Amino acid sequence: MGGAAGHMAHPFDLGWVNSGSDLLDFFDKARTFVEKKGAGAVKIDGVNVSFKVVGDDENKQFAVDRGSLKPIDIEGITMDRVDDRFPEGHGMRPAIRTLLTILNVALPDIKSELEDLGLWGGPNSFFKHGICRRNDKCDQI
Repeated sequence: MGGAAGHMAHPFDLGWVNSGSDLLDFFDKARTFVEKKGAGAVKIDGVNVSFKVVGDDENKQFAVDRGSLKPIDIEGITMDRVDDRFPEGHGMRPAIRTLLTILNVALPDIKSELEDLGLWGGPNSFFKHGICRRNDKCDQI
């Protein structure tokens, strides 16, 4: 289970989606369903991974925050804690490692922007789906 409403199946979670052609077939079937029913919920945008900056001034790094009240989420899932949060074979392991690798490499170059956004000071501020969430307000970025 993940997220507020539980895990929403990705196309690759379906037993019959095993190739690029299968994925295209899935989207054709989804389009036909929406055209007939007029509505639907289809996950096509990747993974739900909120992230934040954690650590003291000497050891800042990015971490993932899954939004639960589990201590590891509140403290932040850093690169060295991914395996502590997700079991072997879980799809979030590679997704989070990729995200954290990219962000941590960029960290020195984006420090001033993170400070301007109020995201350098502590783990209570994070990015989620294009929204910078802060304790006092939310700004579109």
